[in-house]
Amino acid sequence: MSETDLHQDKIVIGEAVSLSLAPASLVRRIFSAIFDALVLLTIVFVLLMPSIELLVRANADLISLKIVGRIFLISAFLIIPALVETFTKGRSLGKYLFSLQVIRDDGGVIGPRHAFVRAFLWIIEGWLSIGSIAVLSSMLVTRGKRLGDIAAGTYVVYLPALKRAKLNELSPEIEQWRITSSYRPLPPSLVEQGYQFLAFENKLTTGNSNEQAIRLANAMLTYFSPSPPALPPVEMVKALLATNAKNQEEAKKRSSAQMDKVLDKVTSLSYSND
Repeated sequence: MSETDLHQDKIVIGEAVSLSLAPASLVRRIFSAIFDALVLLTIVFVLLMPSIELLVRANADLISLKIVGRIFLISAFLIIPALVETFTKGRSLGKYLFSLQVIRDDGGVIGPRHAFVRAFLWIIEGWLSIGSIAVLSSMLVTRGKRLGDIAAGTYVVYLPALKRAKLNELSPEIEQWRITSSYRPLPPSLVEQGYQFLAFENKLTTGNSNEQAIRLANAMLTYFSPSPPALPPVEMVKALLATNAKNQEEAKKRSSAQMDKVLDKVTSLSYSND
């Protein structure tokens, strides 16, 4: 499977999970917005004030001061928030703190267009109106949408803390395969997707669950050779996660044992020299 295919799996799996999440409460969104606003104002104060002071000391004219000020303001209130939401797939410091995420109306991951539309309209409904327009809109519109969400086709969801599914012991057949197979450790992001899928798997339809499990298992199988004995899709995901966990645990034990041997040799040499 190519890197592009794997990226597509991530998106599809993320969408399948996101669709089962409820819109975030207005209270959580307000506290998240306040936290983000404080962070942003701190950044502006820390960076803008020294820059203006340097320009004043350099005898910069008024036009230069205005240009620098506008660049800072546009960056702080539009570009930075949009880039943060884009690269974190709908998160921010405040959203991380209050377990929130912005997703598309169809449950998918947001892109640059969604993030910039939301950031642009937040200047009006958030900053200029001190949040009153955003609060009013969130109270009246379905899914608690503010104007930026309506224009961008997004809404904010609450991400409950996920409890990792308890993985069963490997069957003798799978254990034998694990011992004889070659492998590379699964990427942490792929492991997290697996646990996230298992946490929400019972909320998906059987067909959708199997479809997502197949995509996820196919992404994981590229890290093992040869392929394991056939299993149902969901059971395959569980088996591969358990195999990866056991492989990692054994690798840590081997590394620890080797380190102990090295320390013993160093200690014995130091004593012999004495």
